[in-house]
Amino acid sequence: AKLGSACLTRPIDSMGSEIQRAIFDHERWIDSVGQRGERADLDGTDLSRADLRGVNLSAASLRGANLSDAALTGARLMMADLSGANLEHANLMGADLCGANLSFARLTGADLTRVNLGPAEIKDPSGRPTGRSWAANLMGADLRQAMLTDSRMVQANLTDADLENADLDGADLTGAKLQRAHFKGKAPRRR
Repeated sequence: AKLGSACLTRPIDSMGSEIQRAIFDHERWIDSVGQRGERADLDGTDLSRADLRGVNLSAASLRGANLSDAALTGARLMMADLSGANLEHANLMGADLCGANLSFARLTGADLTRVNLGPAEIKDPSGRPTGRSWAANLMGADLRQAMLTDSRMVQANLTDADLENADLDGADLTGAKLQRAHFKGKAPRRR
């Protein structure tokens, strides 16, 4: 199944010029610390089966986007807004989602092995650390049957999240908010 989905991904150059331009401009915006390019607004965009391995969409707006079956291995999505996004069966293995907003996102069957869902360090405009951080938000997220093996979810907000039959082996849930989170199957162990 994993080999089949890898063969069926759509490369960025097949997604249309507007999407290509948004991703290119966003990476320029990130690299120049906001001096060139512009922040990507891909709200509601169909990126299903997209090959976005290693892409940097940190701080991008992807609210309600369809990223089902997308290849996001090693992608950088720090502080990205993925609220209400469809990430069903997406491969996010090794992705950096520090401080990302995944509230009410659908991640059923997604591969989040070794994903970083810890807090993002907040920096001032000159890039110096402020000593504050922003936790990842997975409030109400659907994580049924998701692979969260060895993931880092330190201080993540998992309030009302559905983790039925999710694989949490080796996951670091230190300081995570688990109020009303639904677990069926293997219960998580806190470190």
